[in-house]
Amino acid sequence: MAVTPLDATAAEFAALYPTDEVTGISMPMPPALAPWPEMIGVCGQIARWSARQLMACGYWEDTVASAVLAAYHQHLDQCREEEAPEDFLVWVARDSQRRQPPTLTSTGTELRDELQRAQRAIHPLVFERTPRWRFGDLPGRLWQQGRSDAGRNRLISLLRCACLSSEDGSTVHLVAYNPVAARLATVWLAIDAHNRVEGEGPPFVFPFVVEHEVWTRLCERQSSLSAA
Repeated sequence: MAVTPLDATAAEFAALYPTDEVTGISMPMPPALAPWPEMIGVCGQIARWSARQLMACGYWEDTVASAVLAAYHQHLDQCREEEAPEDFLVWVARDSQRRQPPTLTSTGTELRDELQRAQRAIHPLVFERTPRWRFGDLPGRLWQQGRSDAGRNRLISLLRCACLSSEDGSTVHLVAYNPVAARLATVWLAIDAHNRVEGEGPPFVFPFVVEHEVWTRLCERQSSLSAA
């Protein structure tokens, strides 16, 4: 039976699929063949885990979290496979900005400030030693294999990540604004590569968490490559 975003729980997924040890989020395998409701259900898991962490650190109150989660799950339920869902932390930042009261000199908190605040709240809970990249765009070319391979392209698109590779393709930098998405995509790609029988060894994948503007530019470049 397909698991929908609204009724999927971590326990149900964990019984079927490998689970990330930090977040407890499970990943449908193989990503190329997993039913879409189960794939989009991963985004629901990310949202619920992130919401719990944001409540624990005082980012928002229970009533706000419940309302935001309900709206985001409705968004996921309406997403078709060709439509990548909006990143949950971006959704959170926009909602938080809307809730900020305007002042005499401002129309409210800038969206950029809220994007940074949401990212900073989650990042140390996901990565101990992976710093946020603060030096503009990362070097490297777009990872062709990540777009031409059905399974890799599917999970990268779902989690709104961009991938840059070294010249020889042996190293891949997985780039995301959302630290949870960066970690999960890295783990998911590694498990998928381990389960494959390929002539060449799998690439080394390293996650990078970047500012929203950098992430947006890379995702736009990646989308242009896919459309070409």
